[in-house]
Amino acid sequence: MSIKKLYSNELLASFEYSNIDRDYDFYYVTTSDKYIKSGAAFLDIDDIKISALQFESGKSFLVMLPKNSTSRAEFVRLLNEKE
Repeated sequence: MSIKKLYSNELLASFEYSNIDRDYDFYYVTTSDKYIKSGAAFLDIDDIKISALQFESGKSFLVMLPKNSTSRAEFVRLLNEKE
């Protein structure tokens, strides 16, 4: 009896990077401290509409926001207020 190959959970995806860039702003946030003190508490800030978030470590994360929903300066100000 021979066993055939089984593939599961495979996803073939293609991305329209120009559309992603058109619709979203991305920010990379990092700290020189041992970790980000507020953690993910900034998710509770009503003025920031976060579409996606990925922590790389306790010191850095990437965040995706709807295009032009929050300026860079405003984003930094809100993060600093939350700490």
